[in-house]
Amino acid sequence: AMTIAFNVSGIVLLTLVINGTTVDKLYKWLNPYPPSHHRIQHLTRQLKKLERTCQVKGLHKFQNHWFFKDIDHPVIYQCVPNFGIVDFDEWTGVPEPTGIID
Repeated sequence: AMTIAFNVSGIVLLTLVINGTTVDKLYKWLNPYPPSHHRIQHLTRQLKKLERTCQVKGLHKFQNHWFFKDIDHPVIYQCVPNFGIVDFDEWTGVPEPTGIID
C-alpha cells in the first residue's frame, strides 16, 4: 500500500511539474483561439463607454471636490488608466492600457 501511494504521488507531482512549466508555451504556440476582430471592436466600444462613464461620475466629481482642489489634475490623470485608449496583445487579444506613467 505504501509503494502504491508513493508511486501515485510521484506520478501526480511529475505531471503537475511538466504541465505547469509547458502548458503556457504550448498554448501560445498552438494558438487555439485566435483573437476575433469583432470581439476586439466590441471590447473597444465598451471600454470607451466605460471611460466616458468614469469621467462623468468619478473624475469630474473628484476634480470639483473641495479636498482635491489644490492638486495637479493632469499629472493625476496620467497615473490613471484611460480605458478609451488601449492596445491589444497580438497573441491573446487582451487589452493593455497605454500611456500610464510608471
